[in-house]
Amino acid sequence: MASNQPNGAFRLWCERNPSERSKLLDSAEAGDGLAREFLTFALQAANDPARAINFIKKCPDDRRLSGMTALGRMNYDGAADAGKALHVLEGYVDKSNDDHDRTNALASSFSILHKHYDPTAAERLIQLAVVEPGPSLLYAIADVIWQHGKRLDAKAIVPALTALLAIGPQHTGTLRAIDSALRGLLDKAHVGLVLDYLTDRLHKSDLTISNFESTAHALASGDRQRLYDIVVRWLLSGHIPLGNNVVELLRSSNDSAFEPTTMAPTLPPSDQLFLCHKAIGFLFLKPITCCSILVSMIRVAAKNERRQIGDLLFDPMLINFGGAAREYAQTIRSRDPAYKTVKAALAKSQAYLDGLKSAGTVKELLPSDYQSDVVLQHLHDDMRAAQKLAESKSVLLNLVRRSTILYGRRSLVHVTDPDGTQKTVEMDLKSHGTSIEFPRWEILDPVGLDLLIRIYRAEKKQ
Repeated sequence: MASNQPNGAFRLWCERNPSERSKLLDSAEAGDGLAREFLTFALQAANDPARAINFIKKCPDDRRLSGMTALGRMNYDGAADAGKALHVLEGYVDKSNDDHDRTNALASSFSILHKHYDPTAAERLIQLAVVEPGPSLLYAIADVIWQHGKRLDAKAIVPALTALLAIGPQHTGTLRAIDSALRGLLDKAHVGLVLDYLTDRLHKSDLTISNFESTAHALASGDRQRLYDIVVRWLLSGHIPLGNNVVELLRSSNDSAFEPTTMAPTLPPSDQLFLCHKAIGFLFLKPITCCSILVSMIRVAAKNERRQIGDLLFDPMLINFGGAAREYAQTIRSRDPAYKTVKAALAKSQAYLDGLKSAGTVKELLPSDYQSDVVLQHLHDDMRAAQKLAESKSVLLNLVRRSTILYGRRSLVHVTDPDGTQKTVEMDLKSHGTSIEFPRWEILDPVGLDLLIRIYRAEKKQ
């Protein structure tokens, strides 16, 4: 913004000195190098579309781009005058022109449409732009969807997003523009188009959902039905990169259940079981989310499939996670269609735990004191290294003074006010911490657990 201030002052000078402005335009038309640098601002000050169009048509160099930019910034008396300017620019969006001309023509056209919107012209311009676009034009297309997506309809958005599928990981600026565009479309009636684009683009493994950071955050933290739909869609695809993107999408969110009111899709029996296998394969370490997907399928499944999904809920989920997953299963109410199946799985889980406890303590299987000490020392060293790494990246520790309190339940700090008086600030110490539940088979049968997850992840539809 600050860099535009000198140019703004020059444009104002041109508005107040028409004779000097006219001389500058004549010099630019004659090819004067210095005048050409200020051509855009002089044309804008003149607010003369005909003069700008003359530069566009007659000058196949930087003056054409200056004329296009100025044409987009001018004020028009009505839709008819704006339409004439659009007609000229439309010819340069065509694929017969180079990428820079097409990019500037498209951007200037939508600057005019921002003031005098014409949905037919907008659709026509995008249809021209998506034919063999270069890198600069692809960025301009993404910017158009970002800046003007609220006004565009599906006829214009679909071809634009289709063209933007060609964007690769090296085009970081365009990816950011696409991310902003998709985030904006999520708030409109184009959610389906956003999900279609993400599904098609992430089907390759060169990009992940993390490349679309703001869109991913909106999906993960927004409407739960929408999140459920995209998780189910990507898992049902059977495509491993899409399954990995489900994990990435849910990575930053808490392990939480989809609500009982979540509408599960109507699926063939084989797809219901396939979805449950995929949920276990990719979301095994988010047991509450995984179990809630299984329960959502139990609600709509037939008797035979309901029993099979119930078996999956018991083994491997409830067998491995006796904490959070079990607590979630216990929240299923008697009026819920899945209640009987979930209750049966809970009963099997309790019987399994009772069986484990019935053996009592087998002293011969207990580790020696030395082995226990070695494990504890390794654990302490790992946790200490993780703490040091976290502290080195902490923003807050660079802003505050740090004190280490060896004992006690509170701290006292003496603070001197600006007037010189001292006061004592007392702070009670509180405990804080975090916990993570490891699957039981990670200890009892890590190879078998790893094999099961790999099988479910790699499984193909029948």
